[in-house]
Amino acid sequence: MRLMRPGGGRKVADAQVRKGAVLGKSPEGTLFSATVNVKSSKNPARMKSRHLTLKRFIEIDAERPSVYNPVAQVKQVNALMRINNQNKLGLRLPATARLLRKEGSPDAVVVTRKEVLQLPSYFWIKNTTRQKEWAPFSKEAKIKMNQFYKDALRQQRIADEHGYFIDDICFKPVAGANGQVEAHVLSLGGVYNLEELASKDTKKYNAVQKHVGHERERIWELPL
Repeated sequence: MRLMRPGGGRKVADAQVRKGAVLGKSPEGTLFSATVNVKSSKNPARMKSRHLTLKRFIEIDAERPSVYNPVAQVKQVNALMRINNQNKLGLRLPATARLLRKEGSPDAVVVTRKEVLQLPSYFWIKNTTRQKEWAPFSKEAKIKMNQFYKDALRQQRIADEHGYFIDDICFKPVAGANGQVEAHVLSLGGVYNLEELASKDTKKYNAVQKHVGHERERIWELPL
């Protein structure tokens, strides 16, 4: 197997992957825990072991700008990671995002694994606060959801300023070192380079621009 970084950068050639338990399912496919062993660049006789999340796709469409296209996903996330590191933007992107390629098998993706908190999704939180479903939650739970919401919205606005879009489905709640809930990008299928998207899928680009406009107007604080 080969671990690859499409679009430039170092490629880790030799990898051994041991697939573990099912972590969940998404519209694109199934998520597994995985132990990935790669040869050390400094000492090829040694293997480095990493515990990552493996995504196997139910279908692959190389023409799509992100969803169902593992090559595009890894390429765009790594490009955004470089911008994030160079400009210290504070986006909570995965430390590792690689394409896993094996001859005779469909491409897969491996990303950093994080312990995800049991909270409603970002999409649910920001669209439910004025409905009756919001009321039964305790104040403590609402504070955690508010932290998650604000951090995800912050990152969407920063990404927009730098020519990218991060869809709601990409964010997962993770406990931060300071005890607050952070929004981490752990799903890659909704990260878009807006310039590339405009050239490949006008309909999707227009939908994304409408979404971005709503995020620019969205309030920062949710009712407690």
